[in-house]
Amino acid sequence: MISLPKIPSIRTTTLPRLYDCEAGWEWRPRPLTDFDLWWVLAGRGSLTRQGATHPLRMGTCFLFRPGDTLVARHDSDHPLRVFAFHFEAETPWRKDLLTWPAHKFTARWDELEHLARQAAHPGAQKGRHAAARLWLAAQSCLLFYADMDDHPYEGGAEALERAAETMRMAPGKVPSIEVLSGRAGMSFAHFSRAFKRHHGVAPKPFLIRIKMERAAELLSETTMTLDEISSALGYGDGFQFSRQFSRWFGCAPGAWRKKAGMPDKNSGHR
Repeated sequence: MISLPKIPSIRTTTLPRLYDCEAGWEWRPRPLTDFDLWWVLAGRGSLTRQGATHPLRMGTCFLFRPGDTLVARHDSDHPLRVFAFHFEAETPWRKDLLTWPAHKFTARWDELEHLARQAAHPGAQKGRHAAARLWLAAQSCLLFYADMDDHPYEGGAEALERAAETMRMAPGKVPSIEVLSGRAGMSFAHFSRAFKRHHGVAPKPFLIRIKMERAAELLSETTMTLDEISSALGYGDGFQFSRQFSRWFGCAPGAWRKKAGMPDKNSGHR
């Protein structure tokens, strides 16, 4: 028989909302008087709770308790997008909630965002049955939190960072985006969506940008031929490389090299 987590009977004290944090955002609320469910849907930062500091990444989640003192900041280049709502819990469920882990991590990005959007949607908070819909949405959010693994900050964001670092270190040796998604323990579609939310761009254009930036450096700072550069960056033929470089920079690789004052040793592609 499946053992289901106990979900307390609750009363929301604020509407579930999505917050896009401003560039200079810093959160310093007064010590809490109720519970606060808080999910990071995008961005980077750090949060200090009761003197302990935690990194904030997509998929990090918190169940703040009455009396918690909190300070949160974010990287203005990667602003936080947060879903949150405050609530009260009835006795005896209040005691059970206080035993739940205070923070968790999930790699179930799609489910997390879908549930947050449903709970925060204005349509769910209006009309004759708004109170019932709001209660169900809040209960569903708590159930999702209860169902998460108890291993915060493992996998997920770190796997996405490792994938990006693999591309930066050796862009010509990246086997394929499919292989990177497998190494991250995600499906290709899941990995692509998560990577875009985390880095601001999908993995394929991210890799192309890295390759083009490296190509410009090699053309300007080395005597490698265009064929050697094309091969080093993983292109099957020089024509494909030249065409992509021209689309990216608005001029052919040979012209770029000439502007940089480097001799063009390649006898073929222009």
